[in-house]
Amino acid sequence: MKRKTRFVALALVAAMGISSITLPADTVKAEEAPQEYVVFAKNDAGYKKVEDYGKDMTEASQESEVLEENHVAVVELTESEAEILEAKKDIFIVEENILLTASEVQKNLKNNYALKKKEKINRKKKKYLEERKAANEVVKKEN
Repeated sequence: MKRKTRFVALALVAAMGISSITLPADTVKAEEAPQEYVVFAKNDAGYKKVEDYGKDMTEASQESEVLEENHVAVVELTESEAEILEAKKDIFIVEENILLTASEVQKNLKNNYALKKKEKINRKKKKYLEERKAANEVVKKEN
């Protein structure tokens, strides 16, 4: 009986010791999963940038002349890649490709989309205000 108790106690101590071993957070990095994004380019040059970006366009996007004529592409990107692409001057907007219906959207999708949209609007508004301020300073210098 003593032997069993001692064995169980040692096994528990060993298990606790092993479970307390952790890796530093910077050595374990989660990869971002690619998602489909709809990219609206401002012009042909922007559309070409999307093609040259090195990401696979979806089959539907490659085959649709209507999308190409309107400078729209559907591509698979990670969230950080989407942000980088959207920062390019010939790109109008990059949005997650989601399905919407006229009266119903899943609650979690709707909330997530609304939050991302609000953040995107705030970034665009801030950029616009900075550009406007810079333009006003140039006008003041000219006068």
